Amino acid sequence: MPLNGAEWKDTAHQVRAFGRDWDVVVHLDTGTERFRCIIPALPGCTNEGVTPADALAGMKEAIDEYLKAGKGGFGPNPGTSIQRS
Repeated sequence: MPLNGAEWKDTAHQVRAFGRDWDVVVHLDTGTERFRCIIPALPGCTNEGVTPADALAGMKEAIDEYLKAGKGGFGPNPGTSIQRS
């Protein structure tokens, strides 16, 4: 049975990654009827799923990839080489 926006309220959760707890908001995208997780402190770090649990399940990996890529002002992963011109 499809959900509609009136039946779902955004919910707050926390995901532990990189030695800290990250605040995560789970939002229903009424256009796609999929759930999207966002982390306000990490713009662009998202994950989605058919259920809220599916969307949350991939967030630790999404955070790891986001931070290892050097996004969010945290710098690159220590094992990453940087080429300077």
